[in-house]
Amino acid sequence: MEKKYPNEKPSKHATIRIPKEMAEAVEEFLKTDYAKRMGYLYKVDVITAATRELLEKYGFYKAGPPQSP
Repeated sequence: MEKKYPNEKPSKHATIRIPKEMAEAVEEFLKTDYAKRMGYLYKVDVITAATRELLEKYGFYKAGPPQSP
C-alpha cells in the first residue's frame, strides 16, 4: 500500500538566506536602543523592514497600512 502524505498548507512565508556577516550585523543592531525604540525584536523584523523599504523605493512593493515590526 502506498503512503499518502498530506498536502502542504500554503505558507505566507519563504526562507531566504543571507550572508552570515549580515546576519551578525543585524544581531548587533538589535542590541541597540535605536532598534528597541523602533520596535525591532527579531532579525526577521529588521530584514522585512529593510526589504520592504527597498522594494517600495523602486516601485516593486505597494505600501499598505503601517505594520508593526
